Amino acid sequence: MKENDSRIPYCRNCNLGFNPEEIRDSKFCPKCGMLLIKKRPNISVLTVEESAGEAGNSTSDLGDWLKTMVERYQSTTKIPEEGRWKHMNSDQLWRDLILAITYIGASKPGEKLRDSPDIERLSIENMATLTPKTINDIFADYSIRYVSREVISNKAKWVYENYRNPEIVESGRFVLFEKLPQLKNTVPEQRLEIERKARSIVNDTVKGFGNKNTSDYLTGRGYARHLAVMDTRVSNLLAEKLGGDPKSYTTPEFYEEWEEFLISRDLTSAVVDRVLYQNYDQIVTHLE
Repeated sequence: MKENDSRIPYCRNCNLGFNPEEIRDSKFCPKCGMLLIKKRPNISVLTVEESAGEAGNSTSDLGDWLKTMVERYQSTTKIPEEGRWKHMNSDQLWRDLILAITYIGASKPGEKLRDSPDIERLSIENMATLTPKTINDIFADYSIRYVSREVISNKAKWVYENYRNPEIVESGRFVLFEKLPQLKNTVPEQRLEIERKARSIVNDTVKGFGNKNTSDYLTGRGYARHLAVMDTRVSNLLAEKLGGDPKSYTTPEFYEEWEEFLISRDLTSAVVDRVLYQNYDQIVTHLE
């Protein structure tokens, strides 16, 4: 615990907080063995009884259900190849960063831009000649969410500023991955800590990115394996299984809890999150 950190070790499964001195440095609940998270004492979470009453499940069997979903759907799910970014050129990495920004709020308009010749107008080579208005007009042509022709959107400004950030593009090269910690062949818990450092760097560097965008970008390029991508579909499924508001599963605190929970069940976010997202319709049908 950091000095002056008012958060306490908390078990979401038991809905109990613990005195840090009582459990010492343990990361697991002394009652049920579930991974503890840090929460402020006034944050309310669902109890097991509430979860069971609403959805017939608790976190105790969530791991088994997730493993079943992975076994059932992984063979038909697109999982990013580890280390994929090493085989991508600067334009591909830059294009994917732009597209990640266009996907905010709605992905389909960005997918249309991705599949059109106009995506080449936003290449690293061409970016030097583009103004925020030009970028905005390209986005407006494809009805990118939160973009209009009346004013220059934040998305257009973010792309313009990201291109001019030497921590992202330098001398016509995409260098963001060169600024990230080197991954090591280590245990998942240690790998997760390295990936979290990388997520923090990207969050601070790339305009328009937050936990979801950064985790998805790093995972999609094969850098990260354990960073959570808490898409609306995934949070909706968790709400179906555990009860509560789907938004409660998208907080920074829950991101960390989810990442650590999956590791404790010998699962990886890169697989689980994509299995739940890409097979959402089929999974929901089985839940009904």
